[in-house]
Amino acid sequence: MRLKIYLGLLLITCTSVIYGQEYHVDTPGTLKDVIGENANQLKSIKVTGTLNNKDIKFLHRLCWPDPKLDKKTLIKKIKEDDEGMEDDPRTNLRHLDLEDARVEGDTLINDAFHGTYLISLKLPKTLKKIGSKALNFNVVLKELVIPENVTEIGESAIAWCYKLEKVRLPDNLEILNDYLFTNCVNLKEVNIPSKLRELHNCVFYGCTKINPAVAILPETVEVLDGSAYYGINTIEEVVVPKNVRVLKETYSSVAGLRKATILTDKLTEIGDMAFHWCSALEEVNIPDNITRIGNGAFFLTKLKKIDIPSTVTYIGITSFCSAPLDSIDIPAGVTFIGREAFWNNSKLRKVYARPIIPPKTNAKTDVFAHMPFESSVNNAVLYVPKGSAEAYRQSEVFKDFPDIVELEEWQWPSSIITPDVPTTAYKVYGSNGMLCIDATGNGNYESVSVNIYNISGTTVWKGKMTSHAEIPLPTGFYLAQVGKNTYKVSL
Repeated sequence: MRLKIYLGLLLITCTSVIYGQEYHVDTPGTLKDVIGENANQLKSIKVTGTLNNKDIKFLHRLCWPDPKLDKKTLIKKIKEDDEGMEDDPRTNLRHLDLEDARVEGDTLINDAFHGTYLISLKLPKTLKKIGSKALNFNVVLKELVIPENVTEIGESAIAWCYKLEKVRLPDNLEILNDYLFTNCVNLKEVNIPSKLRELHNCVFYGCTKINPAVAILPETVEVLDGSAYYGINTIEEVVVPKNVRVLKETYSSVAGLRKATILTDKLTEIGDMAFHWCSALEEVNIPDNITRIGNGAFFLTKLKKIDIPSTVTYIGITSFCSAPLDSIDIPAGVTFIGREAFWNNSKLRKVYARPIIPPKTNAKTDVFAHMPFESSVNNAVLYVPKGSAEAYRQSEVFKDFPDIVELEEWQWPSSIITPDVPTTAYKVYGSNGMLCIDATGNGNYESVSVNIYNISGTTVWKGKMTSHAEIPLPTGFYLAQVGKNTYKVSL
C-alpha cells in the first residue's frame, strides 16, 4: 500500500515538472538546450531571461509543430468550431508565460506565434513592438493582454483568433494597423487606447459581436483611413473627433448607423466611401472648409436632406446615389459632379444649381455609365442663376431637365433644409410711384389673381396678371396678394 502511494506521489511530482516547469535563459538562443529532451511533452511553462528569435521560433514549434500551416484546413476547423483543437495530438504546449522574460530588441518577430493552439499567453512586460501576424490564427485563445510598453502592433497581428473574447490594449498605443482584429468573430470587448492617433483598414472587420463602444474615439485621433468597422451593425451613432484630418471609408457598411456628428474643422475632404452603404443613416453634417465630397461618400443612405457647404468644389462619383433626398443645393463653386452622384434618387424634386457655369462630369465607363441626375430629370425642377438657363440646356450634365427655372439672387433658399422658393415666384417692389410685380422663373406663367390692400386692410386694386404688372398708387405701405403668396411693399 505504501509503495502504491509513493509511486503515485512520484508520478504527480514528475507530471508537475513536465507540465508546469520554469526555465531561465542566460544566453539567448539556448532555450532548446535549457529545456532538454522533454520539450515536446510540456503543456505549461514559464520562461525568464533573455530570448532571441531562435528561441521564439523554438517555442512556436512547441505550440504548433507543423511549420507549413495548412490555412484552408485550419479555417475549415474554425468555421466548424472544432472543440477538439485544444487536444490536437500534434502539439502539447497550451500555456506560455513570458511575462518576466525579455526578447532582444524588445520586438516580437513577424509570425512569432502564428497559428498556435495556446490557451493562455503572457507576453514580456518589456515588449515594445509586435510584428505583423505575430499572434494571428491563435484558434483557442480567449483572452489577451498587450503589455503597456507596446507602442507598435503590425498588420493582422491578432486577426483570425476565432475564440478570442477580450483584449486589453496599452493606452500608449497610437496606431491600430490594418486588419488588426479581422474575423475575430467572438471578440466582445477591447479598449480604444486613450492616445490613439490613427485607425486603419478593417481593424474590426467581421467582429460582429464587438461592443459598439469601440466606435467612441478619443480627441487625439487624427487619421481615420479605411473601413475599420465594416459590417458591425450595432453601432448607431458616431462622433468624428475634433482633430481628425483624414476621413476615408471609416464607416463603410455600418448598416445600423443612424447619426454621424463631424466635429473636426481640420478636414478638407469627406473621403471616398466614408459613409458608403450606411443604409440607416438619416442625419449627418458636412463641416465648413470641406472642398471635396469623395466617390461613394454617402451612397445608399437614408438621407432626406443634406447641407453642402459653399466651400465644396467637387462632388464625386455615386456620392449621394440612392439616397431619398427630396432636394439638393449645389454650391456656386462646384465645378465637377461625378457620374451617378445623384442617380437613383427617386424622390428628388428640386435641384438648386448655383454655379453660373454648369459643372462638368467624368467620361462614361462600364461601371459608371449614368449621368449624375439621369433618373431624376423628369421629376425634378432645376433652378439656375438668372441668365444661365441656356448654358444649362447645353450642358452634358443638365441638358435633359425639361423644366429649368432661372432665379434672381434674392430668390435662392438660404438653406437646403427649407428650400421653399415656388416655381410661381414673384418680385414685388415700388418704382416711380408704381407698385410693380414681375413674374420670375421661366416666364411661362398662367394668369394669376392679384389683390392689393392698404395698411387698413382695404382693397385698393384687384385684377389679373401674367408676367408683369404696374399699378399706380399713392405713397404708402401695401400688401400685395399674388396668387397664394403675399408681399409687403412700400411706395
